[in-house]
Amino acid sequence: MKTHKLMTLGLAVICSLAVASAVMAQEPAKKAEPAKKIEMKAAVKTEAKAPAKTAVKKAAVEKKHEFTGIVASVDAAANTLTVDKKGESMTFTAGKNIKLADIKKDSKVNVTYVKDGNKCEALKVVEAKAIKAPAKKAAQ
Repeated sequence: MKTHKLMTLGLAVICSLAVASAVMAQEPAKKAEPAKKIEMKAAVKTEAKAPAKTAVKKAAVEKKHEFTGIVASVDAAANTLTVDKKGESMTFTAGKNIKLADIKKDSKVNVTYVKDGNKCEALKVVEAKAIKAPAKKAAQ
């Protein structure tokens, strides 16, 4: 009987030590947790303050395309620009930095744009320089 009591007492001491060491091992993790909560709150506040910047970054991340052709029409009321190239026609919505008044009909332009579904937004419109053929030498 005494042996049984001693074994039970020994087992209780071992279990107590195991629980105590597990609790002590977890304490540093609890101290570090409030710092994580503060960082997460700061990140949430930063995202809430700048949703417009996120949209701009998203547009910048999207793949940019280029289209070179002849300006078929400029519609300032609709804020659009239509460019034709060898039977293919593309209509672009003018971006913030595009001044439609500066774009002339029948001029050759290079349009840098991003595609959002079926819509194309022009980010940059530059008049394309015509490539001049080298001058022929006069026969002597």
